[in-house]
Amino acid sequence: MHKKLISSVLLGSILMTPIYAYANPNLKDISGHWAKKEINQFISSGYVNGYEDETFRPDNSITRAEFVKLVNKYFGFNNKEDIKFSDININDWYYNDICIASKTGYINGYEDKTFKPNKTITREEVSKILISIKNKQDNVYDKLNKYPDKNKVSNWAKPYVEGAIEQGYLKGNDLG
Repeated sequence: MHKKLISSVLLGSILMTPIYAYANPNLKDISGHWAKKEINQFISSGYVNGYEDETFRPDNSITRAEFVKLVNKYFGFNNKEDIKFSDININDWYYNDICIASKTGYINGYEDKTFKPNKTITREEVSKILISIKNKQDNVYDKLNKYPDKNKVSNWAKPYVEGAIEQGYLKGNDLG
């Protein structure tokens, strides 16, 4: 069950909407969506909400800031430290969550001292975060090497993507 919830977090990171929006169990745009069950579970658990226009927008991407908020809430992380990213302000809605993520150590900023909170989070970054939290890195690459697009995975992300595949968080098809 825990593994399924972690998988849902991964799905949420890639496909779900911001988690700071309007709470509404009767969202107009999830009927018939393949992830409706998971969306409703996440709404019921308080991990995500919908927008004020009664939509959820399940096929929208999620930002780095939105994802760290989801991860912190899901795993119950709450210890924080002050951060010094040039693109983060103490008044930003995501400031505390990025402070928590930084203290917990599951996500970093960029070499230019930015965090890029509004940048869409990548599958590589999601894999790194989840596998780091679960401490399940895998440096063998026997599963990753089965995918035709394996060379598109950044070198820094390979042990995390391999771990995510091994844990069942990522699945591919014949195209990658």
